[in-house]
Amino acid sequence: MKKIIYILDDGKRAFTYERIAGFIEAIKNADEAISLYIFRSTGFSGYDPQHNHGEYNIYRLPDLNDFDGIFLDISNVNKANENLYGAKGAAYITEAAAASGKPVVSIANRIADFYYVGIDNDSAMTSMISYLHKDQGLKDFWFLMGPADNYENMVRMEALKNYCRKNYLPYDDVRIHMESYAVESGINGFEKTYYRHGGRLPQAVICANDWIAIGACRSAASHGIRIPGDILITGFDNTEVSYYYHPSITTIDQYRWDMGKTCIDLMQRLWKGEQVDKVTHTPTRIVKRESTGDTKLKEKSLENRIVDSFNDKMYSDTFNDRLCTMQYKLPGCSSLDEICHSLIPCLAETKCRGFWIVIDKELYDYASRIDIDPEGSNISNGSGLKADGYPETLEVIFSWSKKKGGDYPHEVIHGLFPYFDSKRPGNDYMFIPLHFMELTVGFLAINGGVDFLHDGNIAPLVNTLTMAMRNYFAGKKLEYVN
Repeated sequence: MKKIIYILDDGKRAFTYERIAGFIEAIKNADEAISLYIFRSTGFSGYDPQHNHGEYNIYRLPDLNDFDGIFLDISNVNKANENLYGAKGAAYITEAAAASGKPVVSIANRIADFYYVGIDNDSAMTSMISYLHKDQGLKDFWFLMGPADNYENMVRMEALKNYCRKNYLPYDDVRIHMESYAVESGINGFEKTYYRHGGRLPQAVICANDWIAIGACRSAASHGIRIPGDILITGFDNTEVSYYYHPSITTIDQYRWDMGKTCIDLMQRLWKGEQVDKVTHTPTRIVKRESTGDTKLKEKSLENRIVDSFNDKMYSDTFNDRLCTMQYKLPGCSSLDEICHSLIPCLAETKCRGFWIVIDKELYDYASRIDIDPEGSNISNGSGLKADGYPETLEVIFSWSKKKGGDYPHEVIHGLFPYFDSKRPGNDYMFIPLHFMELTVGFLAINGGVDFLHDGNIAPLVNTLTMAMRNYFAGKKLEYVN
């Protein structure tokens, strides 16, 4: 069976679920047996760099020689902001992938020597400004963009400048704001640009993604500015929020569900030794909605959207109730096994098939890694835990499955395989780091956990588990010192 590794920097991206779900569907329909192994980090520029270091350390867990193909989905982290993110693990995995000798495909990010699969950001953004300029007759724009060092953002911005240059439209620096892909970027960008122009509005605000567009809409509304009455606003990516929001956001659809098939087909051709183009572009289209005054496009009905939203909320509420119950029980836990046992009601509410907690055995000695001088005035607080990489031996302290429930094997493993070998084609595993800031505690492994990415429940679950373990061992340290 072929093994594919997918390195994912989630980075709070709302569309991660659709992209991964498309991959899982593609490997199930592939003409050969493939299993997918996802190693997920969720670093973010707003987090402490030490925390991000612990997140990106998950990239050092796998041995790339164990896999037949590599996909890198790490477009949110670039060399220019490694210090901000504490993300040297991103550079590590790029170098390790290049040295592996395995076929490597970079998704949505051009990296030298790797194959590229992603949209043509230039033509997509050009189609947006052309629609506003030629179809709507507009000539006065602001541009609220993402991170200045992000590949996709740079291409989108350059496309806008080139179009303005060719069509004699203004695009001076006072019209441009670059920050991040978050809502705050849209809010800050609109406020600063509005102030720079003394309250004079453009005809349209072009944004690098949907979240920036929503931030711009919020900021505009705070000034009593109507959309589309006073200005038009556009987004990019066609995330769910773009059509739930009011006004619904005109955007660019990337057909993210279909990207998985393109990527898997490309990898299979590489395995066969076929000649493949270095760059493969996937299609896009403009989705015209209320924020540009267009309501003609037929989409999912409002009734269906409400039903979907209600079902998601019911599921999320039930999970949160279980999580709250778990949080109440955790302070009374007197062992790691009891902490793990408190997870079971939460896991029963998920759609995953299997769940494992694996730790560094040094964690058992975490409390006693303290040296105190004879006078008790100087305490050296060593941890024994690694800050870079994982130890050669790890221990599976908890496992759970839909069929068998919870178990506490306390089984020592050496690397990921053969313990996590897939038993059937089309299977998928997701690996998520456990860490105390930069110190590696271990990892979670989830079989069939893609829905965690859709509902966002993995973050509160991991945070609750990590804090419970941290508090438990902090108590053990205090006992030891006393």
